[in-house]
Amino acid sequence: PAIGKAIIEASQEVIDGKLNDHFPLVVWQTGSGTQSNMNANEVISNRAIQLLGGVMGSKKPVHPNDHVNMSQSSND
Repeated sequence: PAIGKAIIEASQEVIDGKLNDHFPLVVWQTGSGTQSNMNANEVISNRAIQLLGGVMGSKKPVHPNDHVNMSQSSND
């Protein structure tokens, strides 16, 4: 439950524009937006890790693909 709540809080911060500096506009990217999707997963994961008192970039206890993206493909 703690990981889920941290992901929700981090996601709300993205929605509220509090993390806009972490979303640079990339002109050249694939049609599926893979770079933007991966970046969003990383930003949310890292912020959730911070909220849980962890070390940013450690991917523990919140992994960007396993917990935030839930292993979904951006090509589906």
